Amino acid sequence: RLDLAIAGFDQAAVYTIHGFCQRVLTEQAFETGQSFRVELVPDQAERLQQIADDFWRRELAQLPPIFLQAFRLRIPTPETLLARLRVAQGKPYLQVRAQPWPEGLASLERTACEQRDGLRKIWQADAMTIQTLLSDKQVMNGRRYRPEWVSGWCRQMSQWLEATPYEQPFDKVDRFTPEVIADAVKPGQTPPGHHFFEALAEYLTLVGLCMTAFEQALVALQSRFYAYLQAELPRQQAEAGEWSYDDLLLQLQQALRGGAGERLAALLRRRYPAALVDEFQDTDPVQYEILQRIYQGSDLPLFLVGDPKQAIYSFRGADIFAYLKARQAAGSAVHSLEHNWRSVRGLIEAVNRLFEGPARPFYYPQIEFHGAKPAPRKREAMSVRGDLAAPLRIWRLPFDRQTSVDEVRDAVVEATAEEIARLLDLAGRGSAQIGSEPLKGGDFAVLVRTHQQGERIAHALRRRGIHAVRSSQQSVYWTEEAEALERLLMALLEPQRGGLLRAALASPILGWDGARIDRLNQDDRALGEIATRFFEFHRIWRQQGFIVMFRRLLQSEEVETRLLDDQEGERRLTNLIHLAELLHQQDSTARPGMEGLVKWFGHQRQSASRDEERLLRLESDSQLVRIDTLHGSKGLEYPIIFCPFLWDESPGRSDDSPYLFHDPRADYAPVLEIGSDRFAEDAQYRQEESLAESLRLLYVALTRARHRCYFPWGGVKNSEYSALAWLLHSGRIAPGETISLDAWQKTARELAGEAIEQDMATLADRAGGDIALLPLPEPSGAGQLSLS
Repeated sequence: RLDLAIAGFDQAAVYTIHGFCQRVLTEQAFETGQSFRVELVPDQAERLQQIADDFWRRELAQLPPIFLQAFRLRIPTPETLLARLRVAQGKPYLQVRAQPWPEGLASLERTACEQRDGLRKIWQADAMTIQTLLSDKQVMNGRRYRPEWVSGWCRQMSQWLEATPYEQPFDKVDRFTPEVIADAVKPGQTPPGHHFFEALAEYLTLVGLCMTAFEQALVALQSRFYAYLQAELPRQQAEAGEWSYDDLLLQLQQALRGGAGERLAALLRRRYPAALVDEFQDTDPVQYEILQRIYQGSDLPLFLVGDPKQAIYSFRGADIFAYLKARQAAGSAVHSLEHNWRSVRGLIEAVNRLFEGPARPFYYPQIEFHGAKPAPRKREAMSVRGDLAAPLRIWRLPFDRQTSVDEVRDAVVEATAEEIARLLDLAGRGSAQIGSEPLKGGDFAVLVRTHQQGERIAHALRRRGIHAVRSSQQSVYWTEEAEALERLLMALLEPQRGGLLRAALASPILGWDGARIDRLNQDDRALGEIATRFFEFHRIWRQQGFIVMFRRLLQSEEVETRLLDDQEGERRLTNLIHLAELLHQQDSTARPGMEGLVKWFGHQRQSASRDEERLLRLESDSQLVRIDTLHGSKGLEYPIIFCPFLWDESPGRSDDSPYLFHDPRADYAPVLEIGSDRFAEDAQYRQEESLAESLRLLYVALTRARHRCYFPWGGVKNSEYSALAWLLHSGRIAPGETISLDAWQKTARELAGEAIEQDMATLADRAGGDIALLPLPEPSGAGQLSLS
């Protein structure tokens, strides 16, 4: 039976969840109520921007004028408004928490502006008199009203009275109010009097009301825009005959909910009498409901395969709480895979020790940790002459809390590069190998959170003569090569314009230096020759298409040879070829013409989309040190990994931007919090979700290695916010004890330092040789390493 299953596996229906929905919607158009002519448009950026522009024109025209002025300071453009609500895109199931539009705002604004204008006239007439009154040393307490202080406050008063009533008063404005003045008068003296003081006190009350109303109106406007977006986007897409990826899920969900839903579900059950969904920990409520409506209540097998400990894609819409509900609904029909087939025994045991200690290793008690067992097979061992055998290696960060975060970052970057250089050097002498094979660059991976961290690692490795390859979730349109190519395309489109021509020559693609370009100003013949070449490229592009012209240009201008001479040349050339392919695809499918193609390319460079085809490609498959993001490493494995920045986490955002969270008071329902009265309270739950995901990201990182894993940690700035801090310190929380995240972080800060050393030492003792505490390697000073 197994042999038959393997032999016929290519006949199985294997889809992404979006591909499955698209097939059902198109093949069952009658049952799902869909048009036969619908186009999948992955990038909805233009349509979303158009909707934001329409809302902006319609709504802002109706706003009170002074409010509009203040609003534009906070949300200056439609793009800003759209960006603030991008987190909720494609999630119509969210509960929205906001506030209604404040009543009487226009009337309140008029009253406040009238009072401000009157107050400003008084101030302009009597400012020096008021300053003299408050600077009188015979009357005023000099410790509270020094003349130089009063002079500064008066300058601030002049500026503030020019502002809108929605603007926060300056810090010492209360020093001009009757109550504060009277409280600062010397004994036996009469408080200085001026009608400005009483008028200011009345105006400050109005300013407080205006500021509260402004914040409420700001929230209400964003809530209105979200509702408008939810209604307008599907309407416009239906008119245009378009689907986005989100629509594929939402349309099938609606079809299954509709009157013909049960008939559609029965048809799908007949067609797919068994289903297996992999990576189900990355599901969301829509995906889960689709599967429920198809298979729930039937006797057909539905296998949902997922590991909640590896749910790390909330930024892509994954919802760990939807997975947990599905697992709870499964009851006793939950089965676990117990064996780890990736790592050596010692590394498996070390990770077990790390996660078994805390009562809540993944913050939420619903996600438990059960130690893995080594797979029943023998792996080739890694051996390094003179090294301890411990596969999990923690570098102590020997810094006090006065050391700057950047200094610690520099130290761990250098230590990582130094250790890789040391191991490669030993491998070159036959003293470091896996099995009988010496270690090589491709055996190492450095996992980072951000691309900036990856750049620092790559730079430190290059200084030691070690090259690395980086993966990226950055758009290729955001690269330096995209900017250079846009300049080149503009020059090729209008080669008669000398300024565009010189800008293209100075780009990294053609690589002319300033002196060579300057010589064109004195050499008309040379200028004519280069202009002639550009006119010829222009003719080829116009007559034969973009890609023919581009290949000719690469050859005649020797672009590839020059780029590859650069230290970053392989990366640059990869980006350039990638961009050329995208331009060719647009040119051959849409046929926009030369001008249209250049305009399209410029728009792509401004877009925030991260579709798969836009993402940076690896520049080489050669055996180089791999630099990958923690998210990008999921599902992969490497012989040796370094995680140099696990200690480096910030407390998260504290601005007024809308955010998503799951409310534990409402069975973890997904909520879009735009700015309700519970905004600050709900932010605590968002912070808890962020810590929980960081713990899962930590688990993913530490389980990528086959033979050895390194990470630094200690009582330094930022470490109290890290997932590692929770993992080590939360062992001090008794099982079942409830503690808020704020209270725990305060405790962690107080315990930092000596307690961290104790926690790490206890962990190493428990691990029985599988975990080693080591000093942070120091740079050798050589800076370069020659590899044979």
